[in-house]
Amino acid sequence: MRLCQKALAKPEQSWPTPLPPPLTIEQNNQIKKLRQPLAEFARQHDMAQELLVRKKVLQDLVTSQQLPDSLHGWRREQLGQLLLAQLNP
Repeated sequence: MRLCQKALAKPEQSWPTPLPPPLTIEQNNQIKKLRQPLAEFARQHDMAQELLVRKKVLQDLVTSQQLPDSLHGWRREQLGQLLLAQLNP
């Protein structure tokens, strides 16, 4: 109780940013859909799919409907348009 009172006494600007809401069922389905071309790309290039794109990047892509800044370098060049095309057929 004291801890809550102490925290609430601080200015709102110092509060931590709230966690984003959980993904909807539709957004989770979109992520599953995005994994299909990634699996194919990984198979063609003899790579582990886990090395291509982190789940957080896919979540950011699905929620913003644009390539996140965290997808950069060769991943953005090789996979960016592939992911966008899959997201917006």
